Amino acid sequence: ATLRALRQVVRQNGGASGGANPVSDSPAAAAAPTVVALPDPDAPDRLLLVACDVGDRPGVMRDISDVLAARLSLQVRYSEAAVVGQRSITFWRCEVPVRGADRVADVAKRAEAMIPEGL
Repeated sequence: ATLRALRQVVRQNGGASGGANPVSDSPAAAAAPTVVALPDPDAPDRLLLVACDVGDRPGVMRDISDVLAARLSLQVRYSEAAVVGQRSITFWRCEVPVRGADRVADVAKRAEAMIPEGL
């Protein structure tokens, strides 16, 4: 249910969406990265969900995981990936090392800013 909600958020923000946004779904599209990060409703004080819709290329998942793990000190607990045209759609469920809803919300904002910069 949570991943379905994240997919919906990516679609609403203009990400690759199986036809809902023909420009970003086009195989030749070079749309800007879309990153959505929010607390996991099942554990908002310790888990963060991140959805990324970025241009696909070798190493893109590694670059995202480097931001999550090395720069934000998150533990990746789950990831899922798909390629749509030339877009890479990834979902991440991460544990924040310091508990607290405020801390998770802060990390979410930082992730949304830092992931596009890291690509």
